[in-house]
Amino acid sequence: MFYIEVFKKLNEKKVRYLIIGGVAVNLYGFPRLTFDLDLMIDLNDFKSVSGFVDSMNELGFKPDIPVKIEDFINPENRKTWGKEKNMKVFSLYNPLKEIERVVVLVENYINFSDAYERRKDIDAKGIILPILSIDDLISVKKIANRKRDIIDIEALEKIKEIENEK
Repeated sequence: MFYIEVFKKLNEKKVRYLIIGGVAVNLYGFPRLTFDLDLMIDLNDFKSVSGFVDSMNELGFKPDIPVKIEDFINPENRKTWGKEKNMKVFSLYNPLKEIERVVVLVENYINFSDAYERRKDIDAKGIILPILSIDDLISVKKIANRKRDIIDIEALEKIKEIENEK
């Protein structure tokens, strides 16, 4: 799985990131099909943003839209994309295996620093995976509010109930 290589590279570059989306839902115990890796990074930390871009470059990922990946580093670009293009995410793909996709929020729906403090770390064979807390994941999915998110929210709430019964 390409996810592991992405996590290793982000950790190596000391990027402050959180796993969100379908992969996070899977890691909480609700199996569902997902092809992309959704991330939230600390957009207020230049080292994290540039480390993310360096990581994606080194792994060979390219933006879906006709911009240079380095354009993501500039907060003004991200702000413009959000306002003028209604862009919520910056999507990247691996040209050698187009099914491999990384999606990062252009603007974080919740305060990153607070969410990072509440994160759940999972040790996957020595690789630390920082996952958005289950409560924050539910909040983010409520904001996105797609059909898939509603199903995920129901599953995550059941997982929370089970965890609380332990």
